[in-house]
Amino acid sequence: MMISLDVDAVHSFLLVSEFGSFTKAAEFLDTTQSVVSVKVKRLEERLGYRLLDRTPRSVRLSREGIVFIEAAREFVAAHDRALRGPSTQLARLALGVSHNLVGSELPALLSMLHAYDPALTVEVRIENSRRLLSELDNRNLDAAIVRRVEGRSDGCVIANEQIGWYAAP
Repeated sequence: MMISLDVDAVHSFLLVSEFGSFTKAAEFLDTTQSVVSVKVKRLEERLGYRLLDRTPRSVRLSREGIVFIEAAREFVAAHDRALRGPSTQLARLALGVSHNLVGSELPALLSMLHAYDPALTVEVRIENSRRLLSELDNRNLDAAIVRRVEGRSDGCVIANEQIGWYAAP
């Protein structure tokens, strides 16, 4: 008997592994944590092994999950390519990132974008927030990750950061 995999379940597994959280994966998918949990559990049952080691404080790939993850990425990418059909135009995303937000999260974000669509070409521009918003308004960028700019309310908050003020005596 040949088993088949549910693309949505594999995609959910990939997001949980990227975010390290069922809750964050659910937020990304605009669904609930329990829906994502059930999809991953059914995928594990179908495969016959655990993909994730779960504790109350963390979610990590199991040994089997480490082996499975690359095939899972290829599977979802092949599915997405098949749905797109034949195309001569490559997908491109022009992303602006504020210079003061570039840190360890940027490679993780780019990795998630690649996992979502390996054929996507991402062009990253690093500038100050006001310049990036101007580029976005002029349609030179598709998206921008910037600090909140006074007078603008057309974006959405993706993270809050703690900022400390320190001074010499």
